[in-house]
Amino acid sequence: MATIYQKRTDNRTAQISVSDLVQEDRADVRPTNELIQEDPILSDSLFVPRRITQSESRVKKFPENLIEIMEYLEKLTIVDPNFQDEDSILNPSDYAVRQSFKFLMQLYNLLGDNFPRGFASLESRGGVNFIWENDDFSKEIRVKIAAEADLNSSIFYCDDNRDEHRLIKNPSPVDVAGILCWLSTDNPIT
Repeated sequence: MATIYQKRTDNRTAQISVSDLVQEDRADVRPTNELIQEDPILSDSLFVPRRITQSESRVKKFPENLIEIMEYLEKLTIVDPNFQDEDSILNPSDYAVRQSFKFLMQLYNLLGDNFPRGFASLESRGGVNFIWENDDFSKEIRVKIAAEADLNSSIFYCDDNRDEHRLIKNPSPVDVAGILCWLSTDNPIT
């Protein structure tokens, strides 16, 4: 089963995919794995998720590693109502979430089914960290998506076996894709 979205415009419904949402910069909509029935409350919504079978869908199936990292990102947006800490940022900013989904889709377009397994965590100022590791070669990549447009995003990557590391501010998706390919090799940082 794949999650698609129904976009309501002028009392008509059009189906769009997650990548269309990213292109339309609609990150305020979060995918769900639950079936949502037509409901009067939801009928006024701009986007209504609904599940369809793969045979109904023309949406390409995403690699499992991409789905997993998107689920990590989605979990970051959920705040535990019992958690009490006035001094901490509890979840990423809307800007960071929107940019993160957009970034993941751009990486997917470059890497396709070779999208590596990783996870997401909350950055201290409300941004998002994406982390990929390769224990076989003692390598790690951390991509920071900024919390706000006026802050820098960055990528930090290191090779602990060779005691090498680099930091790039505001990397392009092409830069990150190349470094993610480096992660699966025993090559030094170039």
